[in-house]
Amino acid sequence: MPVHVINRQSAVKISTKDLSDLLEDVIGRELGRDVRVNVLLSDDEHITELNRQFLGRNEPTDVLAFPLDEETSQDDEPTFGDVVISGETALREATERNIEPERELTLYALHGILHLLGYDDRTEADRKRMRARENEILKERFP
Repeated sequence: MPVHVINRQSAVKISTKDLSDLLEDVIGRELGRDVRVNVLLSDDEHITELNRQFLGRNEPTDVLAFPLDEETSQDDEPTFGDVVISGETALREATERNIEPERELTLYALHGILHLLGYDDRTEADRKRMRARENEILKERFP
């Protein structure tokens, strides 16, 4: 089951196929099996709406991850989770940090996927572990 990337933003130019392939590879290495994940590349307005609805925060954010119970999916193809990313936030942050917007957006996608896979960033130790894994993957993609 693949990673479906839907691009509804225009701030960052990115290959949805390349991003999908990378995320499928990461999931395969981490889980040892394929799962269906939906990734929506969106804008600040949409992610602010979701952030307000699900987390009570009335502001844009970089990425939201929604783990789903594959056993209770309503369609024929169970979904492991959904990830929503703001291309506008990725562009803004990349500009501030003087890095490629595609790299920043890819980082957000990895961050969301790692959350679905059980990584957490609530404690300093967990944050270091998650960042180390993100950086390891990014170095493979952006040498």
